[in-house]
Amino acid sequence: MKPFRPGPPPAKREELKTYRELGLDRETKSFRARRRLSGGGPRLLIGGEEPARPPLIVTREAYQRTRAEVLRALLLEVRAGLGGASGVGKEEVLDALRPRVERETYDRLARAHHHGPRLDAAFQRLHGRAPTPEERAALPPIAAAPTYADYRGGLLDSLVGSVQRRQAHNPARYQTVWAQLIGPELAQQSQLEKVDQGIAYFRCLNSALSYQLQRRPELPAQLAKALRVPVRLLKVMY
Repeated sequence: MKPFRPGPPPAKREELKTYRELGLDRETKSFRARRRLSGGGPRLLIGGEEPARPPLIVTREAYQRTRAEVLRALLLEVRAGLGGASGVGKEEVLDALRPRVERETYDRLARAHHHGPRLDAAFQRLHGRAPTPEERAALPPIAAAPTYADYRGGLLDSLVGSVQRRQAHNPARYQTVWAQLIGPELAQQSQLEKVDQGIAYFRCLNSALSYQLQRRPELPAQLAKALRVPVRLLKVMY
């Protein structure tokens, strides 16, 4: 018989439930999860040695590729600085470069990881919705290495975005789904207002586009799947 192990208290269960509902993980907080990430799996935990570089989970492939790029660039820099000088062993060079290689590898990987939610939040403040995958790919890259303030800002933006995606009637969520289904260009001329008793209501100033959208037989089912609510009909609001 297995020994009895009491489960977590009610407050802890609610906390874990909130994490699951928002799609958040606790892998950087769990000792067992951190130990698994330190093995040879497809993901890797980097950073965490200082406040400016908090723990970050990345794919092992991305880490190895980025680290090789950083090491190559630094070795070319060292070779240019040494010129024709000799007498320095390979091991000595690699040992001297290792801290810088790890630091710059972390910064490159954290740049995309931390600034993504901030770019999404800036886009939403401007357009009232999150960007579509195509729009996100077209957003300009950020060259500067992330600071601790960037990390905290990105973390908060990511949490706010997770909450908004869970809210059933969040206006930004409606407009994001609408743009993903009909395309950003058509979404600039129309907007999804509400879903009530299986009817999705939208506004549109272009009468030809209104007629076209109402005649798309696949759109109600696509809205129902994306919003996770029953949608059987699409109607325009005037």
